[in-house]
Amino acid sequence: MNGDGATDLAVGQPSATESGHTAKGGAVTAVFGSATGLTSTGRKTIHQDTTGVPGGGETGDDMGASVSIGDVDLDGYGDILTGAPGEDITRSGVNESNAGQVFLIRGSATGPTGTGAVGYSQDTTGIPGATEPNDRLGSSVSLTDLSGYSRADIAIGADGEDADNGTILQIDNTSTSGIKTDTGLYYGVSALGSSTGIRIGLALAP
Repeated sequence: MNGDGATDLAVGQPSATESGHTAKGGAVTAVFGSATGLTSTGRKTIHQDTTGVPGGGETGDDMGASVSIGDVDLDGYGDILTGAPGEDITRSGVNESNAGQVFLIRGSATGPTGTGAVGYSQDTTGIPGATEPNDRLGSSVSLTDLSGYSRADIAIGADGEDADNGTILQIDNTSTSGIKTDTGLYYGVSALGSSTGIRIGLALAP
């Protein structure tokens, strides 16, 4: 995540408490690698109250419930995608509790940073569908090349969608235009030919 060639670790902490700050909505901590393995030196924590990260931490948001690392912009720094499936979203003046949201946190020479962070929900412009209570978007996340442009695309699980049938949302990241929300495509029960009530999107890999 800091471009030094050593493998780092992103740790989700959906009920985190950071020293000197209560991260009410959860957090993600970067633990950096070194020539001798993982080290606590320079450890860095990002949460919704970090400058630049959209929104604000609230009890039950569960940011860090899922995490994935991938290079979205090919700048040599690993970026973090993390889910907050307990995030409440206000839509048309109505609170959609546990609708869920994900956050893309950029890597830099000093590791993850709130600068340039972006939040995605089913109410983000261009993404098909709409937020609903208990969709739990962000129950799982994956940053991996799904479209063949050699950049990390976004895959997001919403295990509570459609009365707990669940779904997966894919958002492509093209080499010329970056992440395009209008490419959003869902894979749910009908697309996957699965039985109902199986919570598609509870887990994703890689």
